[in-house]
Amino acid sequence: MAQYFYDNQIRRFLLQFAKIFSNWYVTQGNDPNGNPILVRVPIQYGDSSRQAATIIANNSASNLPSAPLITYFINGLEYDQKRMQEPYFVEKQNVRQRKYDSGSQNYGDEQGQAFTVEKLMPVPYTLRLQVDFWTTNYQQKLELIEQLGTLFNPSLEIQSTDNFVDWTSLTIVYQDGLTFSSRTIPQGTGNPIDVMSWKFYLPMWITTSSKLKKYGVINKVIASIFDGKTLQDMSDDDLLMGTRQKISPYGYQVLFIGNSLQLLPQDIPEQPSNLTLDKPVNPDTDLFWTSILNMYGAYRPGISQIWLDNPYMETEIVGTIVVDPLDDRYLIFQVDIDTLPQNTLEPVNSVINPQITGPNSGLPGPVPNVRYLLVSNIASDTASWGTIIGSQTGKSTAPESQVATTLAPNVKYQIATLGTTDFRNYGAATNTIGTQFTMNNVQPEGTGTAYTVVEAGANDILQFNSDIMTWFVAFDASINSTSTALEYLINLTTEIQYRWADTPADSVQPGLPAQWMKSYEGYYNEGDYSIVI
Repeated sequence: MAQYFYDNQIRRFLLQFAKIFSNWYVTQGNDPNGNPILVRVPIQYGDSSRQAATIIANNSASNLPSAPLITYFINGLEYDQKRMQEPYFVEKQNVRQRKYDSGSQNYGDEQGQAFTVEKLMPVPYTLRLQVDFWTTNYQQKLELIEQLGTLFNPSLEIQSTDNFVDWTSLTIVYQDGLTFSSRTIPQGTGNPIDVMSWKFYLPMWITTSSKLKKYGVINKVIASIFDGKTLQDMSDDDLLMGTRQKISPYGYQVLFIGNSLQLLPQDIPEQPSNLTLDKPVNPDTDLFWTSILNMYGAYRPGISQIWLDNPYMETEIVGTIVVDPLDDRYLIFQVDIDTLPQNTLEPVNSVINPQITGPNSGLPGPVPNVRYLLVSNIASDTASWGTIIGSQTGKSTAPESQVATTLAPNVKYQIATLGTTDFRNYGAATNTIGTQFTMNNVQPEGTGTAYTVVEAGANDILQFNSDIMTWFVAFDASINSTSTALEYLINLTTEIQYRWADTPADSVQPGLPAQWMKSYEGYYNEGDYSIVI
């Protein structure tokens, strides 16, 4: 038996719709001073037949009809196939609440519990409504039309809830025709009430209940540890690892670019290394995914998955697959963002060779905070780059200076602040900010500061500081070459994520120097991917 679920979704839209027609007024004569008397027009739910007539008469046959009055009711509810999306798509959102104090019953400023909200694709419907305006004279009807008619030109937005993770709460109300009067020629002396009908429709979504997962805490890890020293130890048939094998069909490889996967033959020539920073190019092949997927059974679009085993990552990259309807050689790969590494550094605008291009020389002129990742060395005071300032910590978002008392002999500096220091005593031609000099052997004194003038190298990141109109090393590869911390950033030009780490310490390819490389996009060899139907 299905679990009971009801969230008042249609009712909330009805309430918001009713508020549109609330608090409107019409005139009903004049007071003794000649000012018009305004009467609020009430609104109630009910159709224009017997139900609304009972409401108007206050559930009594002896009462006279009360007007003006506005009534509304549902005129239809239709499934809107034109707005249908992938029905099996599951949206995942990570949310964190503010810490709740049960004593004061208030939310504080600290972070509280974290959750993952999983929501199935909602179902599209079109809700049709009719609004009846009950009036006793022609003037009241015109007043209501003139006040309300300007709201729908041609539509009006309403929102059923302020839940920021519920995108289905917002919809639009469209007008769909107006019947000016329910009467033609008045007859007799009976009920003088006239009814004007106005039709509306709004596209809406009906959602299922969401799955809420609370982030758990690992309390205990049970691991089977084996002290293996040789390859034979790891391939012993008595061990679990020796009994597991990954076999790719026909030895095919996979190329992962953007949101697509392409099959590649085993012997593809001149396969570029994933260590390069360039965006790979899809080779011209004739391998089709449907022929491979059919070997495993009927794949389910948007549900079947592929798992990628990146040799530089401890966890696998998981995503759902859909065969590209325009080209069977590609799979549309919807990656689960929870399986991707998060960026730790600010993005770079592009990857460049500073010996070939520079500001106003193949590149745009410097703008505030523009960042470039270098693939080769560049000397300070190069014509297009000017003076380059070093980083003291290896990672910074602003130029870093040091106190004069810590300046080292025979090192080139640029005066940042003067303070109580006279830099002319230590090799500077003038004691002015911006002056460059090579430190002599005199012990410096005072509170002045200076930037270190450096030569930027390969894998460094240069950033332009508009305050002092100078390029500085925002990421110093030489300082971070021995760090064990992983770093990730995005190239805004190619949208490729890059990875930096001490590869001898954490890589399956020991011996490689620390460098920037593609994080997860690129080539995956046979055995490095798994198909989950």
